[in-house]
Amino acid sequence: AVLAGGGLYVAEGITATDTNSTYEGNTSANGAGVYNAGIYTTTGTTYTNNTATNNGGAINNVGTLNVSNGTFTSNNAVNGAGIYNSANSTVTIKDNSAINNNTATKSGGGLYNLGTADIQNGTTFTGNTAGENGGGLYAGGQTTINGAKFTNNSAVLAGGGLYVAEGITATD
Repeated sequence: AVLAGGGLYVAEGITATDTNSTYEGNTSANGAGVYNAGIYTTTGTTYTNNTATNNGGAINNVGTLNVSNGTFTSNNAVNGAGIYNSANSTVTIKDNSAINNNTATKSGGGLYNLGTADIQNGTTFTGNTAGENGGGLYAGGQTTINGAKFTNNSAVLAGGGLYVAEGITATD
């Protein structure tokens, strides 16, 4: 897809459930794997080698995103190579989801959050990189972390594991 949703596009007002699927090698400007403007719930799904020329290598969320036991590996984007969560959007990541080895040329190798993010229950951020800030996670919006692990993430400027933007409160 040229603009959004290389693998899947969930339109506003739509509720989609995705279980044990694979999104691999997709390309798009935004949301190379999935572009979500509705309510997207994914369980046990794998997102690998997806490339966005703008935001959201695996997923670009502008709606409500629920991830359970998801695997995000080797995705690429300018911001949010694993997941890009827009302002006024909500993402919940839980149940041992793994966000590994994703690369953002700017910020948020694993996750770039401008909205509301709830990260819990054994979620891991490992080996993600950012050319600017937040190798594992860029927190530019309300971010709650409970039981997550950040390992071997890197950023050129600041926040290899986690970068909390000015004026933002992250709760752990």
